[in-house]
Amino acid sequence: MPPHEPLEPPLADLKLPNWLQQYLDWAGRTGNQTPMDFHLAAGLWLLSVAVGRRLFGEAPWGIKIYTNLYLMLIADTTYYRKSTAYKLAEQIAREAIPHMLMPTPGSPERFQEALAGRMPANFDKLTKPQQERLTKAQPFAAQRGLLKDEVAGLFGAINRKEYMVGMKDLLMELYDCPDYSDKDTQAGLTVVENAALSILGVTTPAGLSVAVSDADWANGLLIRFALLTPELNYEERPALKAFQPPPAELAEGLRRLHDRLPQPQMTEMGLAAPGSLKLNVQCWEACQVYSQTLREMCNPRRDIELDERLKGVYGRMHVQAFKLAALLAALDWLDTKEPVPTVTEQHWISGKTIAEMWRGSAAHLLHQMDRSGEAQHEHLLQQRILEMFRRAGQQGEKLYVVYKNLHVPARQARQATEELVRAGILIPMRLGQAEGYLHKDFVQ
Repeated sequence: MPPHEPLEPPLADLKLPNWLQQYLDWAGRTGNQTPMDFHLAAGLWLLSVAVGRRLFGEAPWGIKIYTNLYLMLIADTTYYRKSTAYKLAEQIAREAIPHMLMPTPGSPERFQEALAGRMPANFDKLTKPQQERLTKAQPFAAQRGLLKDEVAGLFGAINRKEYMVGMKDLLMELYDCPDYSDKDTQAGLTVVENAALSILGVTTPAGLSVAVSDADWANGLLIRFALLTPELNYEERPALKAFQPPPAELAEGLRRLHDRLPQPQMTEMGLAAPGSLKLNVQCWEACQVYSQTLREMCNPRRDIELDERLKGVYGRMHVQAFKLAALLAALDWLDTKEPVPTVTEQHWISGKTIAEMWRGSAAHLLHQMDRSGEAQHEHLLQQRILEMFRRAGQQGEKLYVVYKNLHVPARQARQATEELVRAGILIPMRLGQAEGYLHKDFVQ
């Protein structure tokens, strides 16, 4: 087990509000091959989208914490059916609060325009229901949810495509829910107000490993995501004999949460973004204790120093736990007549437990990515070495010529070559006084 990776409790041990438990029961049966941790994350993302920017906790250390989430579901392709969690959550969102879903960004400029509530150029050509949905979304423009089916592709485009310059900074800024942000573009000044973007994306460890660099861990974007891998105690559930539609209470409950919070207000300029409620928080002390515990895990003087890539993840985990606790409190608040939700110690315990699961996921992911990255590098090196020996033909080639021409260390070239010998693809030979090899295709 990776250093500092917490043991994962079963989901059955979590005390969850009725709506979230009902969502898990339905999604877990319907997506029976999808990890339950993924369904839980998708349910929490739905809640964050329904809330938008309308709940916050005023932390003792001087910041306002809103309940938006950046979530990434990461698992090997096909087997874990990770996209099912994404699609089931989308189904509930489109039924209950379709106006709270954002279009996929094509460029930083168009994305910023959508966040500012600017209507698309073809608005007058859309159907009446589509126009009504966009009009209803306008006051919530910068506090909606974004679904991204291959989120590693977004990172790849950010790092390699010129037209995506600025997207990384924009996503990092939006996570922290700024009151005001502006950008002067060729189309004019774009102003984004009251932001609280929530993202749910899926990818594979290999895809993420290829798309991101060490800089993505260091510059702050990747560590803003909860990086979720399948639970270690994953078990497939029995398959349904026929599709069961979601209980009506799921869409109704999500819509009820959305509607109970502050609504857009009519002004002389039209509908303005809704206000927000300050949470009644009873767990700040526990939150600060957790923060200090995580901080100590990042201490460079520890006997086993934490991987640098994880330090940013750990440093934000107490905030993540508070967001989760606040979302759980918002659900319990629906069944009361209280003016604002109260985040209790019990909510904190549940939120921290989920955050600990997510912390373990991040540590586990790094081990997967490192293995995947190393395997991919070794495979590419072997292919390059084979091509060199294949070009040499029946004369064979000296090993030092190969690693000199490929610009790789001798040790790496020798190790890769020895593996190809064991696989029966290369045949050792002497070329004068030098170590050489012959490709099997040229053995007489």
